[in-house]
Amino acid sequence: MMVVAPLSARFVERLGTKRVVLTGLSLVVTGMLLLSTIASDSPYPIVIGYFMVMAAGMGMTMAPATEAVMGSLPRAKAGVGSAINDTTRQVGGALGVAVIGTIVSSVYSARILDLGAVFDLTSGQVAQAESSLGGAQSLAASLGDQADAFAAAASDGFVDALSIGLRIAAFAVAVAFVVAWKFLPSRAAEPAFEVIDLPDTASVQAPIDWEPLPTPVAGD
Repeated sequence: MMVVAPLSARFVERLGTKRVVLTGLSLVVTGMLLLSTIASDSPYPIVIGYFMVMAAGMGMTMAPATEAVMGSLPRAKAGVGSAINDTTRQVGGALGVAVIGTIVSSVYSARILDLGAVFDLTSGQVAQAESSLGGAQSLAASLGDQADAFAAAASDGFVDALSIGLRIAAFAVAVAFVVAWKFLPSRAAEPAFEVIDLPDTASVQAPIDWEPLPTPVAGD
C-alpha cells in the first residue's frame, strides 16, 4: 500500500480517476477472494502475496477517491468536504467490522459447537473455545491424546468462518465497484469559480496632486 498509494496520482494523470479506482476495487475483490481460499496450513508467503494484492488495490482506490471528493469542492468548502469524507469512511469501517465480524464469530461458534459434540467437551470448555481461536488452542493443550486433532479442527473452523466473511466483504466491494462504474466521473470535477469583470486598469489615470518644494533656507 505504501508503494502503490503514492503512485496512484501518476496513474490518475494518465488514465483518469474512474479507471484507477475501478482497477483498485477489482484488485481488492480479487485479493479477498484469493484470501478466502486459504487453509489453516497454507504457506505464509502465499498468504502474504494475497494480502499484497488486496493492499495494492486499496492503495490505488483510497487516494484517488479522496481526491475526487476534495477536488470537486471550492476551497471554502474544503473543511466540510474533508469531514464528510472521513465520516463516511469511519462509518463504513465500523459497519464492516460489526457486520462481517459478527458473521465470522457466529460461524466459528457453530463450528466449535459441532466439535464439542465430537470431542465430548463440557459447556465450560465449549465456551472457552468459542471465545477465540487462542482459547481453543489453550483448551487443546489439556485434551491429552485429542489435543492435536482438536487444535487442527478448531483452526479449520476459524479459517472457514474467515473465508465466509471475506466472501461477503468481496461482494460488498463488488457493489462499490458497480456504483463507482456508474456514477464516478472519469476525472475530478473542477470547482466552480465566480468570474468577476474588473476594469481595465491601464486606462484609468489617477489625478496627481503637485505640491511645490519648500524654499531652501540659508544654512540648510
